[in-house]
Amino acid sequence: MTETATKEQAKATKATPKEEVEPQEWEGSYTDLSNIQRSFKITESDGTTIDVKVKWPGKQTAENIEAMTMAVVDGVQRLTPGDFHKALFQVFGKPVVNGKTSKAVINADFFEQHEDKTYDYLMEKTDSFLSRTPDTDK
Repeated sequence: MTETATKEQAKATKATPKEEVEPQEWEGSYTDLSNIQRSFKITESDGTTIDVKVKWPGKQTAENIEAMTMAVVDGVQRLTPGDFHKALFQVFGKPVVNGKTSKAVINADFFEQHEDKTYDYLMEKTDSFLSRTPDTDK
């Protein structure tokens, strides 16, 4: 009887439907720590967490990075987001991924391992950080 009860228990355990886990939604937020530093906290859909800070590089460098958004090619003004974003990478500190300081730096290779939404969010919010005037935005 014990063997039969054990078999029935095993069948009942197999038949119990598993609870479906809601997928993690991508979340991103930032906090201005000071007028020259912004901190980002991101949770990707797979649960990966990324914490990274950007630091104001100074007015001249910020203006030079902003100037990379467009170029004149054969007399035509064109957007150059690749060059702009590459220049923007230099204002990022070391990322902390899943609670551990990463050996990687923020660059194109870093973003190949993460969601497009993470890339878009960090580029947009870092651009807005550089294009403000830190002397007046306290």
